[in-house]
Formats: sequence, structure tokens, C-alpha cells
Amino acid sequence: MDHLVLIGSPLSENFLKVIKGMKTVKNVIILALDEHGDPIYAGMKSSQVIMSSAQLFMQMQRSKGHFYYAKEGDVGDKRRKELAESLYKLGLR
Repeated sequence: MDHLVLIGSPLSENFLKVIKGMKTVKNVIILALDEHGDPIYAGMKSSQVIMSSAQLFMQMQRSKGHFYYAKEGDVGDKRRKELAESLYKLGLR
């Protein structure tokens, strides 16, 4: 595996260290969605994920925050295209 892309992934700090130390993973790309209000990020504690559940439920209803790229229709298509373009610029093919 050359690349591992984590988008709004609630991995623990310890597990993230394990992943980064794997020889088969050459490049770990972490994309937090905090600019969209996502409370989930790589390296967070499990208790923080649980405490974010009500906020995540509200975000899911509105395709915001953690669910920013899940929006349906033209808006969602545009968001995912922009995501793909940004990943391409980071070297993913």
C-alpha cells in the first residue's frame, strides 16, 4: 500500500502511531474536516467521539461537518470533485 488517506477518521493516537510505523504504508494523509465544523479527527480519544455523538447526528441531517462530502446532488458532486482534486495534488493517482 502506498497511500492511506484518513478523512475525518477518529483513530486513537496510539493506533495512528502504529499505522504511521507500518512499512507497507508509505504515506499517511490526514484530512481533518474541522474547517467544516467536524468534531472528529485522527488522534482523538474514544470518549471525545462519544461526547460528539449528538453533534454528529445534527451534522448528518444537514450534510455538514463530518458529513460534508455526503451531500447529495450537484452541491455534493462539486464537493467530492474538489476533494478528489486536492488529493490528486497531494500525489494520489
